[in-house]
Amino acid sequence: MRSAFQVAYHSSEMSTVSTKIFEDHGISRDQLDHTVADLYQQLKSAHARYTRFDLSAPWPPFVAGRLTYIFIPYNMVLEVRGQDTWSRAFFIGVSDDSGVSWKFVDGQKTTQDNIGSIIPGYEGATLPPTSIEQSAAH
Repeated sequence: MRSAFQVAYHSSEMSTVSTKIFEDHGISRDQLDHTVADLYQQLKSAHARYTRFDLSAPWPPFVAGRLTYIFIPYNMVLEVRGQDTWSRAFFIGVSDDSGVSWKFVDGQKTTQDNIGSIIPGYEGATLPPTSIEQSAAH
């Protein structure tokens, strides 16, 4: 699974990223591809680099509707212009074939208030913890 996450963060491999939630909210696949390409260009121009990216053990898979979901926590450090950003978050794996193949959504901005738009019916259930903090420039 680790290689799938690495692929998910390369804009040329958007096929491993679940885009349905964005498309359901009126954002086209072309808009998503363009946005991701712009983001990576900005990070590249700023000489950003991940200095740490660790995956934790996945939570047990569960079924909601016709889809199987899984949470995979991670910790990462992104360095941009001499400033470190530490992030603790999780990927949401989505499978429409009972876990044979997966697509992923980054759960960094996922909260109890919006999880239902990603996983219908999941409101109020436990989510992996998230946090983000930035250092002063060094």
